[in-house]
Amino acid sequence: MKVNVTGRHISISERLKEYSEKKIVKLEKYFNQVIEFKLVYYSEKMDKTCEVLIYADGVHFHGIEKAGDFYSALDILMDKLEQQVKKFKEKHQLHKGTHLGEVPIVDLHADDDEKMNIVYNEVSSKPSSDAEAYLQLKVDGDYFRVYKNEKGESAVLFGGNGQYKLSVASSDIAEYDFQVVKDSWTNPEIKMDKSSVSVKKMNVTDALNELVSSERWFIPFVNADSGAHNVVYQKGKRVELMMVAEK
Repeated sequence: MKVNVTGRHISISERLKEYSEKKIVKLEKYFNQVIEFKLVYYSEKMDKTCEVLIYADGVHFHGIEKAGDFYSALDILMDKLEQQVKKFKEKHQLHKGTHLGEVPIVDLHADDDEKMNIVYNEVSSKPSSDAEAYLQLKVDGDYFRVYKNEKGESAVLFGGNGQYKLSVASSDIAEYDFQVVKDSWTNPEIKMDKSSVSVKKMNVTDALNELVSSERWFIPFVNADSGAHNVVYQKGKRVELMMVAEK
């Protein structure tokens, strides 16, 4: 079992880290197999925020809480997590062995009628050129594709009808107008011009909120936790999250 405690744009004290680890492992008893407990702390104006992700028994549990200090935020969230995890486990009777391509994320703040199951769509982590990513996009008939480029950088190509954008993330996010000058199924001629950045860095919760509140059916973004590109999108009545698979 892995416990990962980090701060987003802040440093985490050893005292808070130890306190967090002791608190979160108390939830281990509710699961058959815990892969990882992940806690992220960050400040939002006057609020101190604690966000928790639990990867266990084939399900990703997610919760977030704000308070005047990080310790209080964690304490409040832990009470809610314990109640909701017990309730969810009793209702669904989860077992080991959920398929990796169909991992639901459970928002522990939502009511039963509002819970959203999100399916992970993991694509190959094998590096590819931008032209290869375009050809795969063309073969699949999709409007976006996340991949790792030949430099090992996270990238997402998105668009359609000959109009594409390419976003690349390393230390910063860079974006390009991706023009197919001469199309080909084997060796397309590509031209790229740097453009203004439209892809934002945010967490999965914020991306979901933007998807729900906007009229767009897909949102490419840089995951604030992993630093890699993800795309959250509507597929029929469900929501999927595309990401590059971990090695």
